[in-house]
Amino acid sequence: MLKSIQNQIELEAKKRLNKFKKKQATLKKYRSLFEKRTGKLATVTKEKFVPISEDKHFNPYYCIKHSKFLAKGIYKSIIKGNYKPREVIRLKKPKKDGKFRNIDVFSITDSAVSKIFFKNIRKRNEKLFSDSSYAYFLNKKPLDAVIRIRNILSLDKVFISQYDFSDYFGSMKHGIINSIMNEEKKFLITNVEKKFIRSTISFTFKIYKSSEYGKNLCGIPQGSSISLFLANIFADKLDTSLRFSSGEFVRFADDSIVVNGSYEDSINCYNIYKKYAENREIKINEVKSSGINLFSKSQGEIRTINNFTFLGYKFLPESIDISDSSIVRIKNRCSKIIYNHLILHPKRARSINLSRLGSGLTDWDLVTCINELRRYIYGRHSERAIRNFINGDSSISKFYNTISYFCLSENEDTFKYLDGWLVSQVYYFYQERRKLLKSYGIPMAPISRKKLISGLWYSSKKIPNETKIPSFYLAWRAAKRSWALHGLHGVQARYQYAYADK
Repeated sequence: MLKSIQNQIELEAKKRLNKFKKKQATLKKYRSLFEKRTGKLATVTKEKFVPISEDKHFNPYYCIKHSKFLAKGIYKSIIKGNYKPREVIRLKKPKKDGKFRNIDVFSITDSAVSKIFFKNIRKRNEKLFSDSSYAYFLNKKPLDAVIRIRNILSLDKVFISQYDFSDYFGSMKHGIINSIMNEEKKFLITNVEKKFIRSTISFTFKIYKSSEYGKNLCGIPQGSSISLFLANIFADKLDTSLRFSSGEFVRFADDSIVVNGSYEDSINCYNIYKKYAENREIKINEVKSSGINLFSKSQGEIRTINNFTFLGYKFLPESIDISDSSIVRIKNRCSKIIYNHLILHPKRARSINLSRLGSGLTDWDLVTCINELRRYIYGRHSERAIRNFINGDSSISKFYNTISYFCLSENEDTFKYLDGWLVSQVYYFYQERRKLLKSYGIPMAPISRKKLISGLWYSSKKIPNETKIPSFYLAWRAAKRSWALHGLHGVQARYQYAYADK
């Protein structure tokens, strides 16, 4: 274990350094693009890595240099049973409702130890959890949960209930966590691990950039790997109770979908949730929990819904589609790409580097814009390669991109709609670019929608470029084929789900 602690300390330190380096690389790229596109020098501000805390255990340079020494001290304290995490830095992240979510940043050494314990405990206990639980497991992906829901919705008449708990991570009582570890014989947790868990959830913290200190007396930290395991054991009693009820369920962290064949069975499952919440001293989020609904495309005698969303998908009585929130996320990303390439730099500098505008309709910023959109939608593949793959003329073993997660979607119209929207966005921002440059005294020839779609606006023969606007519909067809040929190994099976986003 000693060597594992040392290696993990170095990995965690390098990870935090890489975040800073990535940020600096992004700033450097921005300055380079600013100068290239505007012809003006960018303001350069050299930044040094500043740890979030003055404690040297938060300093990656110190931790890398002294990893062996630090590992020995931590190992001895764990064996003796007197290990305690160092003072934690608490960040207050604003939520959409105006409240704040606590994100706790542990020292590099404490984060490293937490990851080691989490990996060992998860590996030892993974097979002991319910098959219907899908969050934070090594061999289960969000797309597995989507497949499970799709399969259990095959009944002619089903009742759907969605449940969510209020401040799930922050509401877990430490005494209840201790009783789960001590009294319930199901989980394989050593005494050393129990002591480590207790010390990790009961820590002192300092509010970032303030003089306020405190002690974490309730809840588990969103910032420690071991919390992911605790989130699952805390809900396992719920999984066990539901397993012996009539119906099926899928749980991802504290989000659950329950499917029943009768209203009476739905009531029984609701009572299970209610009793579980009372016993665990947490609250059901009445706003996010839908209650019991008949799932049907036609209105029934009781409250009826014709769709519900879960893990980025929209489930309908006869098909599944991308959820509205996923479409918004895709649109926002594409709009940002287009704006950054076509508008951002010339608007900020109030000028443009004329070398970016070649003869005819050659606009290099539009070229780079299309290139980044293509990478976002197609991944590392060219359109020719994708078309060949769809036609069966070539092989793609892994089709990883933003669309491949939605390979189970059955509504081609959604992707055709996104194609039309993308063309409109590129066309709109290009018109705005023309107006902007015209105000600087730089006229630009118009480009029709037809030429934008086909890429025929690009006139340079010296430098070949793929300038056709990429197609969501084409990417979706390739994702479906990759799924059919390779299953979960052929597509991106993870969804950008994070508890902190809820």
